Amino acid sequence: MTNHTTAMTLREIREALGHTVPPPGVPEPVVQATRYVVSCLPEGHDDRITYSINIRYEGSGLFSVRHGLRQYSCDGEWAYEPDFDEDDAAEAEWLKGYRFGHDAAVGLAKKLASTLSYRGRSVADVLADAAVSAVSGAADSRQP
Repeated sequence: MTNHTTAMTLREIREALGHTVPPPGVPEPVVQATRYVVSCLPEGHDDRITYSINIRYEGSGLFSVRHGLRQYSCDGEWAYEPDFDEDDAAEAEWLKGYRFGHDAAVGLAKKLASTLSYRGRSVADVLADAAVSAVSGAADSRQP
C-alpha cells in the first residue's frame, strides 16, 4: 500500500525551516512610502506622466514637490536644481527653500496638478480631448 501525502509548497517548506521568522534581535521591517504621484488624469491615460506632480520623500520628514526635473519652492516658483559643484553648504541652503512637510507637500501638489501645461496644452485641454474622443468613439461604434 502506497502512502500518499500532499506535497508542501515552498512557503510551507520555508515556514517549517523557520526561514520566515526574523532572527533574534532583528526588528520588524519598516514599510515607508517614498513617492506619490498626483494627477488630474486617470491612471492609464497616455499623458498622465506628463501632467503629474511627484512628491518625493527627501529624508528628515521632508518632501519635495516635483514636475519632471523642476522642483517647487516655498516661494511659489518652479526651478531646476542648480549644479553646486560639491558646495554642500550652498546646496543645503538652496534645498531648504524646496522642502515641505508631508501634509503641505500633498496639499500643494493637489493644488498644482490642475495648473500644469505642456506645449500650450493644459490639463483641462487634455481632459476635454479625451471626452470628445470618448463621445466620437461611442458614436462610431453605433454606425452600421
